[in-house]
Amino acid sequence: MSADAEMRLADGFAEADYDAWRDLVDKALKGADFDRSLTTETDDGFRLQPLYRSEDRPDAMLAPASGRGVTAGAWDIRQAVTGPDAANANAQMVEDLAEGGASALLRFDACLRQGATPQTRPDLVAHRGAAIHTVADLEAAFKGIDLANTPVTLDAGAGGLAAAKAFLALTKAPAAGTVLGLDPVGAMASAGLPSASADAWYDFAADFDGHALNASSAVAFDAGASEAEELGYLLSSALAYLRALEARGLSVADAAARMSFTLAISQDQFMTIAKARAARALWAAVLEHAGAAEASAGMRLHGVTAERMFTTRDVHVNILRATIAGFAGAVGGLDGLTIYPFDVRLGKRDPLARRVARNLQIMLAEESNLSRVADPAGGSYFVERLTNDLARQAWVEFQAIEQAGGAAAAIESGMLPGRIAETAASRAVKIASRKAPILGVSEFANVAEAPVDAADFTDIAALAAAADGIPLLNAPTAPGDGPMSIQPVGAAFEALRDAADAYVEQTGAVPVVFLANIGALAHFTARASFAANAFAAGGIAPAGEVSVGYSDADAVAEAFKQSGAAIACICGTDAAYGDHAAAFASALKAAGANQVWLAGRGGAAEAELRQAGVDGFIAMGADVLAAMQSAHQAIGV
Repeated sequence: MSADAEMRLADGFAEADYDAWRDLVDKALKGADFDRSLTTETDDGFRLQPLYRSEDRPDAMLAPASGRGVTAGAWDIRQAVTGPDAANANAQMVEDLAEGGASALLRFDACLRQGATPQTRPDLVAHRGAAIHTVADLEAAFKGIDLANTPVTLDAGAGGLAAAKAFLALTKAPAAGTVLGLDPVGAMASAGLPSASADAWYDFAADFDGHALNASSAVAFDAGASEAEELGYLLSSALAYLRALEARGLSVADAAARMSFTLAISQDQFMTIAKARAARALWAAVLEHAGAAEASAGMRLHGVTAERMFTTRDVHVNILRATIAGFAGAVGGLDGLTIYPFDVRLGKRDPLARRVARNLQIMLAEESNLSRVADPAGGSYFVERLTNDLARQAWVEFQAIEQAGGAAAAIESGMLPGRIAETAASRAVKIASRKAPILGVSEFANVAEAPVDAADFTDIAALAAAADGIPLLNAPTAPGDGPMSIQPVGAAFEALRDAADAYVEQTGAVPVVFLANIGALAHFTARASFAANAFAAGGIAPAGEVSVGYSDADAVAEAFKQSGAAIACICGTDAAYGDHAAAFASALKAAGANQVWLAGRGGAAEAELRQAGVDGFIAMGADVLAAMQSAHQAIGV
């Protein structure tokens, strides 16, 4: 082969086309429906295909307008500092900056972020953030930190203006890249901040030569928004900030330069990549319409792991979720990433969890070398199509919010919270049926997992309420209960597990289900395993030996009595059900079973089986959440 010859890896193989591939797929599916088996519908109604070709590439590529999306380079590792008090926050910040963090995100506790004081909401002190409520607390949190050279981001919610003023009093010349984090629209959504209060925030932001206002989509996404709804909300809130600064004498370009952006990142890898890329293109379009297209090059887009995806059960699985989210954010070209520790919803603040969250980013950047590649997803037919479709749908959502008067008006009228609630309700149906499974919660739950006690911050709350220093907030700034709150995706199943734990605490007995297996192990094991997995999602364990099969109704009834269970589930093959299920159900009910389930579908025999005593069926696609709620009632949980 000459030096100029081109080596083609496909040489020697017959040329394939889509029709040939489809024929092979249909053969493998053995008559199953292609769309139902291999395509997935997103929350925004996009139908994701198993294969994308060049003809699927959009006619007009929505390439990222700027930032790491088209330029290789390390992102800002912005570790979250969460307390629970000022001293711990300071220790965390010092450690994070020394061990690989490039900047710090100081997250104030739920009390301040909801616009409350320790006196009015002691129950929120130190929860989901650091208990920093006085000027002295703030000084203690930043003790020994070189604020002139260390970029800091503040996350203070409805207490944002007070926190920003106190921070600037502490350091007259903050480091380049510092983000004061003022997000009044987000505070309206999460804490009910009155819209009239925003004027003071905008006045302050107009006088600050730096990133004062931060348009964040996290509040919408954590409340249940789809990706397109999230981006529509992000654009509308950012446009509100742009208009407010322009009304105070700044040019569009100068106003845009004083804003930063925060995007929620999740374990939905490709949607997160597409969302990050689409956000840049959408903001560029907004600025182009505003007459300052060149300003889009300065967009600072930061990613923060979505709280709704984290679970309180099998919390180490959260490491996997955070890893995928961080990877997707880096591939999507975000300028910075904040990855919350795997125990974020427990409030424990385990040093190991913090270390894992920090080192996760370092490994993505230094060992996986993601920071060395410019726009690694660019050119992928799938990602380009998804980015295009998502951007176009997000623009529709953006227009709908603007037609409702803008983000603030859409929140106050209930239009936006209502729209997001509908999406969350639709997703909840998929979660309940495990079509959207949650590992460690609705799928493969560890029923033997010991319950974790909630963190107790009573002492910190008492100290905060009694502190006599200069308070950041002299009085509440918001009602505290906004129309959009975090909706953890696993909350409904976690409630079942909590109820099961309470039952154990009260009775000393674990809620159990008797598996009435039919025949030999090889015949019933598949459905028995499926049933055990489903009941585990409700905190219900199998009673006794699960590998024993029965061929006689009297024997299964006697075994049920010996198990001490209140409910039973018949497991076996369809053929075995035809021969034994009705008899087993009748015998189990006669033996005292409060409820009898059957693993699988009743089919043509459903009416007969129900008449024999089967109360319900647990199969793929069934509402497992409702089934476990019913099982709890039958057991007495």
